[in-house]
Amino acid sequence: MIRGVAAPIYPVGGLAVLRGNLAPGGAIIKQSAANPKLMEHEGRAVVFEDAEDMARRIDDEALELMLEHGTFLVPTLVAPVGVIEQAAETGKMPEYALRKAQETIDAHRASIAKAYKAGVKIAMGTDAGVVPHGTNLRELGLMADLGMTPVDVLVASTKVAAECLGWEDRVGTLEAGKFGDAIITSVNPLEQIHDLATTSNVTVVIKGGDVVKDLRASVPAVA
Repeated sequence: MIRGVAAPIYPVGGLAVLRGNLAPGGAIIKQSAANPKLMEHEGRAVVFEDAEDMARRIDDEALELMLEHGTFLVPTLVAPVGVIEQAAETGKMPEYALRKAQETIDAHRASIAKAYKAGVKIAMGTDAGVVPHGTNLRELGLMADLGMTPVDVLVASTKVAAECLGWEDRVGTLEAGKFGDAIITSVNPLEQIHDLATTSNVTVVIKGGDVVKDLRASVPAVA
């Protein structure tokens, strides 16, 4: 396989994740030639059924396989945080879900930090829906909290994410012939990466070369 993706996912396309027969690198899968993005190695795939599996199963062997095959890791760090916050806000979260999130969160962060230090390719993703849509950029601050540099966080959210999707010829960087997607912020993300979670700090959104959001008139001028 040329590329793989490790993420807290369930069946994707024609790939059936089989519960039970788990190897250290992840779950046994039924391979589908139509989707080369899930890596298989000697019958094992670096694919994790959920955030708990991801957190607890990135051992040294899994890291070696991911590096060998160029596997992308999508942390979704904000997902367990969102579960805990939802439980606090509504009081309606099932006890087992809350317990799972609380037990997972520290191990999850430690595993992602370990993968980053090892040089695994990391693409930003959020499992939005677990957290409200529109709050996705909270993930960037959580990635930085693990030790990722702001530059690496931004690259993971653009260039590497596009490569993970197989869309590197269309998005991820500003180049001739690509879609022309970009944002302008009122803060310096290299110094204030956490502030991107505040949507008003994203003052301009350009999609396909067209401005679809523009808050510049409402942003105070900087002296």
